[in-house]
Amino acid sequence: MADSFKGSVMKKKFFDMLAKSIGAQVVVERAAGLDGEQIDMFRGRLISFNPDTMDIWLADVMDKDGMIIAKEMMINGETIISMRTIPPVLDLKDLASKLKKAGLEARVDDEEGAVDVGKKALIYRSGQVVTTNDKLRTKLEKVLDAAYDESLERVRALPTILANSSV
Repeated sequence: MADSFKGSVMKKKFFDMLAKSIGAQVVVERAAGLDGEQIDMFRGRLISFNPDTMDIWLADVMDKDGMIIAKEMMINGETIISMRTIPPVLDLKDLASKLKKAGLEARVDDEEGAVDVGKKALIYRSGQVVTTNDKLRTKLEKVLDAAYDESLERVRALPTILANSSV
């Protein structure tokens, strides 16, 4: 399957997106068992991938119950059913501060679990932006993207949490 993409724009975009996910938390489902009907699920930090085989390397690997099962783990690309990134959790106070630096009135609404932007928009912890003003939405999404990028960079800079573990 990987050979059918060689040289194509689609392959380049796919690998660019995968490369941008390095350092991010991911959830991976893979086929297991002799018949491949069993599905295993793992969560960890994507640290590398092989573009030829689509094998991936995870750090701080947990099973579906949240139990840490390995410091690092390679998953065979042929067994991967799906992989999705988990966005970093937004720090609402930090986001409100960034919005203020961008010239917007912003305050954390703890009851709503969101940042209230001048009573014209809400940005929820999930990253959802609620507003009817398209120009404001564009500005908010730029600040939000920068906040996500910064959160991801902080995660990438963290040492592996199990570095001293014997797992």
